[in-house]
Amino acid sequence: MFPYIVWAPPFDRRSGGCKTLHALAYEIQKRNAYVYMNTDVQHPPWKVAPLTNDPAIERISKSGAIAVYPEIIFGNPFNCKTVVRWVLNRPGKIGGPTEYPPEDLIYPFSKAYGMFGLPDERQLFLPTIELDIYYDRKLPRSGICFYVGKGSRTKRIPETAGAKEITRGWPQEQNQLAELFCRSELFITYDVVTSLYDNARLCGCPVVIVPDGYFKKDEINLETGWLGCGWGIEETDKAKSTMNSEAMRNIYVEKYQQFQDSLTRFIEYTQKIATERNV
Repeated sequence: MFPYIVWAPPFDRRSGGCKTLHALAYEIQKRNAYVYMNTDVQHPPWKVAPLTNDPAIERISKSGAIAVYPEIIFGNPFNCKTVVRWVLNRPGKIGGPTEYPPEDLIYPFSKAYGMFGLPDERQLFLPTIELDIYYDRKLPRSGICFYVGKGSRTKRIPETAGAKEITRGWPQEQNQLAELFCRSELFITYDVVTSLYDNARLCGCPVVIVPDGYFKKDEINLETGWLGCGWGIEETDKAKSTMNSEAMRNIYVEKYQQFQDSLTRFIEYTQKIATERNV
């Protein structure tokens, strides 16, 4: 089996994209494949062999390795014959190229990035939220919390004035964030593509996504559905009336099980292509 080299930034639990890349490397490794990552700042148990110097990367690349890059990476820094582009956001939205070489293998993370016209089996959605932390603790609820993230250019709405703001630096601990969601009666996000609306709903907190003028509602296609979630502040009542943390948890578990099937197809197909290109 040809090895994989996954490009990822140093592990940062506060970054959904970073967590997802590290988790993918670990999930591939669980299938008894050789997996490397370009950073040694990792998170147990999501640990794989680090490749942190050019000679080592060159050696593994020449063995026929398959490179896995997120959509923000230009070119082919690992110089591998087989390249996978794991599209975690709309190409070019937060950096990186808007088009990829025709020989690259495209795997969208979400249906929201379905502009490539690929079949459903090429989608690779990996749930990474810790279900032992994010669950409804049945605490008294009051107030609103909100998140800006990649929605920094979106006009603020009055409802978030004076509300508790979630940032990259606060809360620092996952248990603190989970408790905040368990105590809040509504979570508003200006970032229309964030895993935080899943974190919130797993804790029983309904979510309102503030449209950013870039994505349309029918383009979002939330992988976990719209249960407990509204598009725009006018759908607050809908979000609250459909919130069901247990149903959300069941959906999340099912999505992880579906990922295992997707990963099997991913490994089979990428190995097939790598075999053809390394004859």
